[in-house]
This record gives sequence, structure tokens and C-alpha cells, in this order.
Amino acid sequence: ELFGNDRIDSYLLFSNPHMYGKSIDVRFTPIRVVCNNTLTLSLGKGSKNSVKVSHRTQFNAEQVKETMGIASSKLNQYKEMSQYISSKRFTEDTKIEYLEKLFPVLGEAKRKERSKGAQGVLDILDTQPGAEYGEEPL
Repeated sequence: ELFGNDRIDSYLLFSNPHMYGKSIDVRFTPIRVVCNNTLTLSLGKGSKNSVKVSHRTQFNAEQVKETMGIASSKLNQYKEMSQYISSKRFTEDTKIEYLEKLFPVLGEAKRKERSKGAQGVLDILDTQPGAEYGEEPL
């Protein structure tokens, strides 16, 4: 758990292509696969924690675990990074400055307006899922 009640789970994704010559793919992911979009996201990421198992061999769960290095250590590393990022403090001005650098105004004349990307992030930052776990800005 992060920040009190924000729970992050880890999952093992088993995908079977049901095609001759293709292997079962087993991988560690923090993404709970519930549809094709989340499946594509999980499979699209290059993962060091994945194993291909041929249909022609008997599935050996212990060997897969060993090969993948399953990984409470990987989840703990993810937790440490999340806690580090959440420890960073900001003011309203530094938040806006960061977003304007991240989403600059492009085009003919660089107006004093905010880009659509920066404004979009500012509009949803406080209402997005999980926003209640963030701390108040300084």
C-alpha cells in the first residue's frame, strides 16, 4: 500500500496465442488485464520479467518463478520509486511552470497562452482517480 489506502497489486499474466509454433507468454505486470486494451499495454512493454514456455513441454511453475525472479523485490522497487516521487513538493506556480515546459505552445507566435495539453492536465489534476492520495501542495 502506498499513501495509506492506495493499493498496488502485482499480477502474473499468462497469454496463450493458440497458434502452432507460438509459445505461452508468462510475465509479471502491475496492470490488471481486463480487456484487449490492457492486454495490449501489458504485452507491448518490454519486460525483463517474462518467460516463454513452449506448448511441447510440460509447464513447470517453479522453473518459471525462478526464471522470472518473481519478484516481491520488483514490486518493492516500484513502491520505493512511487514513494520517492510522492515526496516531491511543489507550489502552484512550479506546477504550472513544469507543465508549460512539458507541453509548450508551438506555432507561429508563441503567445502567452497555455497549450491545450498543459491546460488539459491542469483541468484534471485534482479530479483524476487517485488524486485523493496526493498531498496538498505547499
